[in-house]
Amino acid sequence: MRKRIQIWVKHLQAFVDRAWYFPTLGLLAAIDLFILIIPTDALLVSSVMLRQRKWVSAALWVALGSSLGSAILAGLIQWDTHLVMDVWFPGAFGSEIWRAMDAFFDKHGALALALIAFSPLVQFPAVAIAALSGMPPAEVFFFCLLGRTSKAMIFSWVASFAPRLLLKVPGMRQELAFLHDPQ
Repeated sequence: MRKRIQIWVKHLQAFVDRAWYFPTLGLLAAIDLFILIIPTDALLVSSVMLRQRKWVSAALWVALGSSLGSAILAGLIQWDTHLVMDVWFPGAFGSEIWRAMDAFFDKHGALALALIAFSPLVQFPAVAIAALSGMPPAEVFFFCLLGRTSKAMIFSWVASFAPRLLLKVPGMRQELAFLHDPQ
């Protein structure tokens, strides 16, 4: 799987100078909410390193895509909880991450969604908890947009103007290596 993703990223990043590239990253960020394997942060960072002057556009497209994906996922969960949680994501309710995010939501309320969107944590459990608690998809979109925009703008700015700082972000070196190492 790793090799396939690396080949796919290499092919995709060959088109980084095209007008459709960053909107496509946004679409991938939306899809990642459903398949959970797209290394969105590393794609954003490595793409900005290739097109440094596009750091704002890249950040906004990824944040918008991720937030739209979150709102769509929340809407689907509210529409048919059984299909989404039991068929698409079996076992999610019992996971340790689920229990930790549920406790975090109890403590911080809706702001927890923005904090998790800003963090390196997987966003799916937080979006699912928000949807199951009855948060409207528009609010899910807003709080995810708040967190993701902040995170993407910081990552993009640093990738454009001080890329060595990113190597100090926990997990970023491994994510970038995952995308680009020939192993």
